Amino acid sequence: MSTLRIWLTQALFIFLITESIELKNTSGLMFQILQRVILLSGHLTLPQGTILTPKIKCIQMAISLM
Repeated sequence: MSTLRIWLTQALFIFLITESIELKNTSGLMFQILQRVILLSGHLTLPQGTILTPKIKCIQMAISLM
C-alpha cells in the first residue's frame, strides 16, 4: 500500500473512532486534503501534491501530539 493511501486510511480511522472534537477536526482536515490531491492511481497530483506533503506531515505530527 502506498504511503498516501496509508495516510488516507489513518486519517479516516482516527476521524471515525475519536470522540475528541479537536482530533476529529484535525484528522478530518487531513482526510479532505488527501482526497483532493491523490489520483486514482495512488499518486499525488502536481504541483499541489508536492506543496501539500509537508503540510500533511505537520498535521500527522499534530495528531500524534494530541
